[in-house]
Amino acid sequence: MKRFKSILTLVLMVSVSLLMAQNKNANVAPKKLDAFKVNKISLSNDKQISFTSYKNEVAPLLNKIAQNNNKRALTMSKMGHSVNIFSVLLEQQTCLSANQELNAIAFTYRQDPAYTGGSGVVRTSLSTNGGTSFDSTTLIPWSLPISTSDYFGRYPSGVIYNPSGNTNYENAAIVVTGPMLIGGTWGGDFYASELLDGTGLNNQPLPFESTLYPDVASDRQTLFNRLFLQSHGDKFFVLGDANEDNGSNYTRIVYIVNIGQWDATGDSVIWNRVPVEPGFATTGGLPDGLTYPALAMDDNGTNGYLVFVGRNPDANDPLSYQPFIYQTNDGGNNWTKIEFNWETIPTIVDHVTNFASSGVNRPFFYNPIEAVIDKNGNLHFACYIHRAWSNSPDSLSYLVNRFYMNGVLFDIYQTSTGWDAKLIDTVWCDDYIFYSEGSSNYTIESRPQMSRTPDGSYIVFSWADSDTSYVTETDNEYNNMIPDIFVKVYDATTNTYSETINVTAGTDIEGQATWHFLADQCFDLGNGNIKVPLSVGILGGNYTSDDRIDYYLLNDVIIGPQGITSYTNTANFSIYPNPVSDQLNINLINKGINTIKIMNIMGAEVYSIVVEGKDHCTIDLSNLPAGMYIVNVSNSTGTSAKKIVKK
Repeated sequence: MKRFKSILTLVLMVSVSLLMAQNKNANVAPKKLDAFKVNKISLSNDKQISFTSYKNEVAPLLNKIAQNNNKRALTMSKMGHSVNIFSVLLEQQTCLSANQELNAIAFTYRQDPAYTGGSGVVRTSLSTNGGTSFDSTTLIPWSLPISTSDYFGRYPSGVIYNPSGNTNYENAAIVVTGPMLIGGTWGGDFYASELLDGTGLNNQPLPFESTLYPDVASDRQTLFNRLFLQSHGDKFFVLGDANEDNGSNYTRIVYIVNIGQWDATGDSVIWNRVPVEPGFATTGGLPDGLTYPALAMDDNGTNGYLVFVGRNPDANDPLSYQPFIYQTNDGGNNWTKIEFNWETIPTIVDHVTNFASSGVNRPFFYNPIEAVIDKNGNLHFACYIHRAWSNSPDSLSYLVNRFYMNGVLFDIYQTSTGWDAKLIDTVWCDDYIFYSEGSSNYTIESRPQMSRTPDGSYIVFSWADSDTSYVTETDNEYNNMIPDIFVKVYDATTNTYSETINVTAGTDIEGQATWHFLADQCFDLGNGNIKVPLSVGILGGNYTSDDRIDYYLLNDVIIGPQGITSYTNTANFSIYPNPVSDQLNINLINKGINTIKIMNIMGAEVYSIVVEGKDHCTIDLSNLPAGMYIVNVSNSTGTSAKKIVKK
C-alpha cells in the first residue's frame, strides 16, 4: 500500500521498497478496541521524554527526502516553544485559533520554564497580519501559580473571541481553558481571558468540588476541560472529561459541557456546566462506548450536537459501535438523543461489504474526530469506519484490522431527508511509537481534524500520513514516523469535495509535520480559494534539551483553483488493498462518468472500464501476472493515477 507524493512520482520505476512490497500479504486480523481501558497517556500530568532515538532513526530518511531538488516554497512563522509535547498532545485541544474579520491567528501553549512562572503559565502568541509574524510576549492569559506547586496549567486550549461587528483586534480577546495541577496532582480546571492588547486579564481557578458537580464521583480529581473549545457569538463551549474508572477500566462515561457567556462589564466569561451521560449498552457492567465525543455548535451558540460512538441499545443494530448523537436547541442546557441508522446510508453499507471478506457485515465506527455545522445547518462529523469482527456478545469490541492500512476516513453528514456519508480518503500509516517507558507508549499519530470558513460554506479536513516508500514497519503496519499534512475541502454550496492535497510534500518540512493543528477557522478568500491555517511542532529546535518543541505556522497554504492544486479535479480516488492478490476496490469521488484504466509498467493498457453513477467499484485482477501496475481514473474534471502491486 503506497502513498506517493504526487502524480509526478508515478513514473515507471521499480524501487526497492516496491519490490519488497510484492512479498507482503494484504491479510486481515481481529483487533480488539480497549473501549473500557483508561488511557494513562492522556492523563499524564507531565513527563520529560527523549526524542534522541526517534531523531536518529528518521535522520537518514529525511536525508533521502531532502535530495529532492524540486522544492516548493512554504514559509513558516515561529510562534513559540514549550518544554515538551504535553502542551499539544491531543488534537482535540484548540491550540490554533483564527479569525478572518481581524486577520488574526493565535496559538496557545504552555510556555517554556525559563520564563517567569515556569511551565505552568499559559502563553498565547498572536498575529494580527494573517500569520506573517507573531508576538509571543504580550499575552499571558493564565499566570496564576499561587505557589511553586499550585495551579499549574496543563493541556491548554485557546480561542479568539471577537464581539459582533468589531474590526479592531484590541477589542477582541483570547479565552483559554484547561486542567490544572494542585500540589503536583490533578486538582481542578482553569478558565481565563485577556484582551488582545494585553489588558483585562481575568483568571478563574476552579478546584474540584463535589458540591459543584453533584453528578460526578466525589473522588474524581479533575474534569479535564480541554476538548473542542469553541467560540460562537458571545458564547463559549468546551468539553470536560468526568468519566469514572476503577483504576483500569471506565465504569461510567460522563461529559461536562462547560458553557460560557461573555460579560462585557467585566471583560470576562461567566461559566455554567451541564453533565451529559450517554446511555450506552453495557458488557459486564462496563459501558460499551468510546471516551471522546465531538462537539459542534451553530453560529449563535443555540443549536448544536454531541457525537459519541458506542453501542446504542435503541438502534436497529444494537451490536455495532456507531454514532450516538445528542442535539440541543437551547444553547447546551438540555440534550436529546436523535436517530441515526447506518443501514440507510448506501456508502457505508457498500464500504462495509467491500472492506474485507473476514468479519461480519456490520460497521465498526471509531472515535468521532471532530464535528462542524455547515452553512445549511447540517452537521458533519468525521471518523474511521472499519468492519466488525464478530457478533458474539464477548467479541463486540473487535474490529477487522487490515494490515498496512490505518483506516478509511469518512465525512458523515445530515441531509434534508436523513443522513449520508462520503469517503474522504485512506490513511495508510499507523501510530508510530517513538518512546516507551514502562507500560506507557508515546506515539506520532495521524491527528485528523476539521475546520470551516466563517459562514460554513467550506469545510476543511486535515490529517497526517507518511510516505510508505520510506518508513519502517511494525507488526504488519507502516509507521507514521515522517508525517506530511493532507487536506481535503468540502463545498457546501455544490455538495462536492476537492481532491486530497499533500500540503507539505516537496517543501523544507516534508516528513517533519509532527503534532500539527488545523485552526478552528479557515479564511474564505473568494473564488473558491481557501486559506488554511496549519501549525506544526518541530522537535528539539535549537535547544540543548532534546525534548523541547518549537511551534510554527505554515504560511501560503491556500487551496483553490489558483492554489496548491486544482480544486475542481474530482478524478481523485482511493484504492485497497494494495498490494492486491485478486479483488481491487476503488472508491471514487465523482459519481459521474469515470473511465478507469490499468496499465503495466511498459505503459500498455491491460484493463479498462467505464463506471457511471457510482462512487465505488471492484475489479478482479486475479488473472493479471504479479508485478507493478498503474491505475488511472479520468472524468470531465481531470485525471489521477496511483501505483498498485499485484501479488
